[in-house]
Amino acid sequence: KLIHLGNDKHFEDSINSFLNVDSFLRFIALNGLIANLDTILAMPQNYYLHLNKETNNFMFFPWDLDISFAGWPLGGPPKDQMDLSIVHPHSSDEHILIDRLLAIKSISLKYDQIVQELVNEIFLSGDLYKKYESLEEIISSSREEDLKAIKDRNERAYPAPRGYQPPSIKLFIRERTASITRQMNK
Repeated sequence: KLIHLGNDKHFEDSINSFLNVDSFLRFIALNGLIANLDTILAMPQNYYLHLNKETNNFMFFPWDLDISFAGWPLGGPPKDQMDLSIVHPHSSDEHILIDRLLAIKSISLKYDQIVQELVNEIFLSGDLYKKYESLEEIISSSREEDLKAIKDRNERAYPAPRGYQPPSIKLFIRERTASITRQMNK
């Protein structure tokens, strides 16, 4: 009722009694930055909603991140997903909870601060690509074994509706970092 029917003043005055807003903003920001559209940003799925008994506030937790990094086949071309807005992080014209929260100046400023922190820590620090290369080295032999097992079991390839194939992680890092940098410099 509060989200859909409450007037702006009532929503602003009451939302903190229902939702851990800072945690939700971080959840939205991080999902947006990694272009994870197979969640609340585009679908009503792939997250847990937890009621903290001590605070009586809801918290969102991610789940099922397997097609993040601009790899969601229903999310449009990967190029568009890699250029997902960081200030309007959902893929539809309207997401009532996100839009109502970000319409509140203090919450919008907090969101911008969270995005800036995550961008600086994850994307602009230069460590993301190094971390990827380190992890790539660690898992490469296991990935080769998995690919061989998939082939031996004659499993289907990655589903690619509309012909969209997910970008490589290296391409995602490069293109998403460039997109974020462009957006931050506007």
